[in-house]
Amino acid sequence: MKYEIQGITSDVYQTFDIDIPNKSEKVFFTLRYLPTQMAWYMNFEYGNVKVNGLKLTLSPNLLRSYRNIIPFGLSVFSEDSVYPLEVDAFESERVKIYILSEDYVNNLEESLYAR
Repeated sequence: MKYEIQGITSDVYQTFDIDIPNKSEKVFFTLRYLPTQMAWYMNFEYGNVKVNGLKLTLSPNLLRSYRNIIPFGLSVFSEDSVYPLEVDAFESERVKIYILSEDYVNNLEESLYAR
């Protein structure tokens, strides 16, 4: 399953934790908007895994390169196919972020990347 992450505002610095689908664990996120780059950047921490400075771009699973070490994924979607350039991209709901369950990530791998 995929679950929309709610409550992202136009504040340029935000921190929050999200329940991982089908797990009794949380992942901790920080979002930062850099106006000089016209882009949102993310940090996340899950257990011993810490990733900093990941640019939010449109992706079925932005965290694909970590799929073998984390039990979730993150999808960034836009109705107009333009990544989040503006500070209010999430608050206006033009761009949405979804946390993906481990099963959903595995299904994505099979359907999009299987050979």
